[in-house]
Amino acid sequence: MVQCCVPCCNNRNDVNKTISYYRFPLDEKDKKRWLKLIRRDKFNLNYNSRVCGWHFPDGKAAGPTPFAWNDGKAFPDHIPTKRKKGMVPASKEWSLRAWRMKEQLDQAQTTLTLLHRPLVLQVVCQISSHPDKVNYYTGLPDAATVLFLEALLSKFDLQYHFDWNVQIMLLIDQLLLTLMKLRLNCGILDLATRFNCCRATVTNIFTTISSALYDICMSA
Repeated sequence: MVQCCVPCCNNRNDVNKTISYYRFPLDEKDKKRWLKLIRRDKFNLNYNSRVCGWHFPDGKAAGPTPFAWNDGKAFPDHIPTKRKKGMVPASKEWSLRAWRMKEQLDQAQTTLTLLHRPLVLQVVCQISSHPDKVNYYTGLPDAATVLFLEALLSKFDLQYHFDWNVQIMLLIDQLLLTLMKLRLNCGILDLATRFNCCRATVTNIFTTISSALYDICMSA
């Protein structure tokens, strides 16, 4: 079936068989001129694209014309894009929206990470005024020594054992995990449960921090 592609024209070769249906010119320049004349210069042509004889009142050489009653009408594929003064171009506007969405996503991810981070620091605060508890969990005499050790660790460029950095846990928490493993010989699953992380993270932290502590002791 062939149908006229001029807007608002419903002529088809299976209904209006007495009308001629013309193919678009092969020459690109003439083809674009035809599309512009029928105000569909963005139209995607195919093998069956035709213009019926009703739109050639001045002959085929003059090119097609739309209907007189819709002469001033613009169609969806030929609406001129007018940009008001000060208006952001569509491409830049979408880029700005994408940037803002990414910023919001990053903030949400940070918030989510903090919400899921174990509150081990509160435990440190709870035991900091009790040297006997600090000694029980860490083997160190007091909380000041734990914080001093954390300060030394923070100066190290930690190379994690599994080649991926642990970002869901503060360094003080990682130090406490390592000291508890060394002091109490807590199991991997036990520490993973206490610190709300997976067993691979516990292994990664313990291997890395214990190695760094060894280097600190050897350099003292």
